[in-house]
Amino acid sequence: MCIRDRVITVLLFVSLGINALEERTTFGQESRLVKAVSRKELELEAKLPFVEYVRHKGYPVEAHEITTKDGYKLTFHRIQAKNQRVMVSKPVVYLQHGMFHSSDVWITNDEEKAPAFILANKGYDVWCGNVRGNGYSLGHTRLKNTDAQFWEFTWQHMTEYDLPAAFAYISNLTKKKINYIGHSLGTTIMFAALSLNIKEVVDNIDKYIAVGPVAFMRHVHNPFLKMAAKTDMGNALLALGVRDLYTPGFQTLRHKLVCSAMPRVCSNLANMFTEGDDSNRNFGREIVYLGHAPSGSSTRTLMHLQQMVNANAYILQKFDYGRAKNIEIYGQATPPMYKLTRIKQRIYLFVGKKDPLADTQDAKVLAELLPNVVYREYNFGHISFMWGKDMSYFNDVLKILSSQEEEATKKSD
Repeated sequence: MCIRDRVITVLLFVSLGINALEERTTFGQESRLVKAVSRKELELEAKLPFVEYVRHKGYPVEAHEITTKDGYKLTFHRIQAKNQRVMVSKPVVYLQHGMFHSSDVWITNDEEKAPAFILANKGYDVWCGNVRGNGYSLGHTRLKNTDAQFWEFTWQHMTEYDLPAAFAYISNLTKKKINYIGHSLGTTIMFAALSLNIKEVVDNIDKYIAVGPVAFMRHVHNPFLKMAAKTDMGNALLALGVRDLYTPGFQTLRHKLVCSAMPRVCSNLANMFTEGDDSNRNFGREIVYLGHAPSGSSTRTLMHLQQMVNANAYILQKFDYGRAKNIEIYGQATPPMYKLTRIKQRIYLFVGKKDPLADTQDAKVLAELLPNVVYREYNFGHISFMWGKDMSYFNDVLKILSSQEEEATKKSD
């Protein structure tokens, strides 16, 4: 492993580890929960990539390569009901992960609690996406992922290229409208796509459920993002030649240096980044979660999130390259805004009351701006929408997908 990766790993963990070590420990609770599933089984699940993991659980699974117009090769995973074969007649749900995650996030909770497995067993044709730059989407038609140019993307490229390619491919194959469930950054890129009225998306989307929705970060209280924004971490990393974050080699090094020796530190760090509260943490599966996350992305995507934090306003805009390059790329000195008031589709917002990334204050402003919205709050943090021990909120998701929620209240106080 190169010296650069070692230095970055140590810096990130040292800078954030102090807070993690101050958190209360719950070893007794963890040990009781682990008894339900053998340690050997959990260690196996921690190592299995998506396809092997799903087969291990007894579900049919397919891997599809989707190529974007700018050449990125994205791997999408398709699953259906347990102990059956894949059929083409089922309603389609596309699940899109957030920042530093992958399709794995939808399957690695307990089987009966994992969103992808719940949907598959309810009769849906489930597609789990992977955006450019994560561990499953490192291919390109021209570039190698070791090339600097490969990593010159932000989340706006996921909006403009990844989503249209995915919707076109899935729609063409299934001949059906697509229900979209996004989490975290998976909601951000969809808000932007709908505001731009991207044809492949708006022509093929059915229902849109935004879980842990992120459009504004005025009230973000996530320690990592606040520190990154305050210190301009993204530019500092670029100055060191670091264009990619949490790629597979980086994760392996992280595990060797920290997580294998101090799993509680790793777990608490992950909780500090995304959760804000540990009351719904599924402690018994943390070894599995740490085996599948974080996944990779570009430093520029982190910079785009930094810009959202530093904006300190209720705006969503494209990446700010600086005045000169903005004029070259956008034809104006400042990055264009995504006009969310133009969105016509009904959007279901699922908001965590304890979410440090998608704060309720920001989410309520978003709900007021959107023309057609249903707003719900749950006693969750951020990642517990995926990995919580209480996943009962998903009953509301199923009602929406089955059209039982059409008369729901559109706004909340």
